[in-house]
Amino acid sequence: PQGLGPLSVVAVSESFLAVSWQPPSRPNGPNIRFELLRRKAQEPLASHPPEDLNLWYNVYAGAKLFHQDKGLSRFTQYQYKLLVHNDVGYSSGEIATASTLAGVPRRPSSISSLTVSHTSILVNWTTPTLEDLQGEVVSYTLWVNSSQGIQALTFDPEVTSALVPDLQPSTVYNLTLQVFNGAHNATSAQVTCTTEDGEPEGVFPPEVVTLNSTTVRVLWAEPLVPNGAITQYGVYVDDQLRGTAGNTTGSLELGDLLPFTVYDIQVEVCTVYACVRSNVTRVTTVEDLPGDITAPHIQVLGSRSVRLEWSSPGQPNGILLGYDVRRRALRQCEELRVQLTLRPTGRCSLLRCPKPQRICGSACYHPQEQVCCGETVYTRDSWLQCCGERYVPVRNASESVCCGDQLFQTQPQHQCCGRYYVRVPPGEVCCPNPEQMRVSVGLGDACCGGNPFSWAAGQLCCGGSLHDGYQAQCCGAQVVSQGQACCGDAQTGTAYTPVPGMSCCGELYINSSETLCCGGAGLEFRAHHLNNDTVTWKCCGSE
Repeated sequence: PQGLGPLSVVAVSESFLAVSWQPPSRPNGPNIRFELLRRKAQEPLASHPPEDLNLWYNVYAGAKLFHQDKGLSRFTQYQYKLLVHNDVGYSSGEIATASTLAGVPRRPSSISSLTVSHTSILVNWTTPTLEDLQGEVVSYTLWVNSSQGIQALTFDPEVTSALVPDLQPSTVYNLTLQVFNGAHNATSAQVTCTTEDGEPEGVFPPEVVTLNSTTVRVLWAEPLVPNGAITQYGVYVDDQLRGTAGNTTGSLELGDLLPFTVYDIQVEVCTVYACVRSNVTRVTTVEDLPGDITAPHIQVLGSRSVRLEWSSPGQPNGILLGYDVRRRALRQCEELRVQLTLRPTGRCSLLRCPKPQRICGSACYHPQEQVCCGETVYTRDSWLQCCGERYVPVRNASESVCCGDQLFQTQPQHQCCGRYYVRVPPGEVCCPNPEQMRVSVGLGDACCGGNPFSWAAGQLCCGGSLHDGYQAQCCGAQVVSQGQACCGDAQTGTAYTPVPGMSCCGELYINSSETLCCGGAGLEFRAHHLNNDTVTWKCCGSE
């Protein structure tokens, strides 16, 4: 016979090979018969060289085109040769080589991991022996599992280590290695590894709330992906670090700013690995009263006129809209001397007015014919009304407002503040300053030293100036800790370190078991020491 094709050998299991073939293309005679020979070429799992190594055995003879060769050794290489017979003779085909499948592994590879950076891990593993794997390594599969998802990496048999890149910082990863021997997988024990802290991601620009002309409050949120434990927050103003906060604080108050000034504010988030700044939030502080105003220069021109000259303020603190010149008339010196002579300091005068007259200042007047404005008497007139010390004409009393001895036409969002009728928009407050004869209008709901501020912003007014109100209180015009005991009030109080068994009595801090405090309801507080007797004492007023 001629024209023999190659044998087809398929591994079915660790002890079964399926062999098939095709008839010769040129039988060259009748009665075609087949004879299949087999020999063992290699048996890696054998502890000693097998006796049947390289010996040919007849495993099949007949007319079929296939043979199921069973009962073979595990993970062993076999060679097959086909003989084709007819009535004249026989011919042989080419030798075909195949191996049975590997067995179930007895022991997997051992792996170890090492954190290289915040985004990569180095994994090492051992190559299992033939006996442990019951075969040879065909491939490795490394499974990388985290809260972000699962990743599978495949490697060739000669690879024993791998660097896993593109990981998430500050993340726990569970690593397992699967070894494939062509038939079965062996999975290693799980190894846990945590990547290092990385650079924070998703840092939003801060929100800035204007408190007054020199103070703002900066608020921020945690980054979307911290990539590690946050160590601190920093606040930058015009690329200069102005303050830091702990890893839980979400706001910071910035003071000592200039009024009516544009600032670029950023928040910096820091981890162990790196610090990242947010985008810029641009804010403008509100206007404030002009400062560094020098006294005007007065030049006397005559007995009834003077000339005033002034310079621009050293600190405009806003857009200057104009200048107001105010004049205050002082009494003549001679008139003041006469009055002091007639009414010496410390003396009182008695004034008696017959009925139905009434008293107005230091004079008597008739209510039906006269009117008293302040301490000045005027003849009653239906077209006039009192406004302070003045008796002025009025067109419509319901549409007029008296402020600073002057009548003003009622306007929306205006109010009398001190002696001035000024515009006060919603959300703002007007604070008069009688000493400087001015008012200040700004954002807030209270006044402190003639300046507006907001209680809700966490500020504290104490002693006529603003302070940071975090865990603080005002006691005796001094800023003290919230944990101290303040005896008295914010103006005249005294702060003490809290002591068990002690309590406040006015401005005193007394022992409650030895002292009785009497007073209150407008009366002066007094502390009375109690004697060690059986008499029961109680308060009557301050005694």
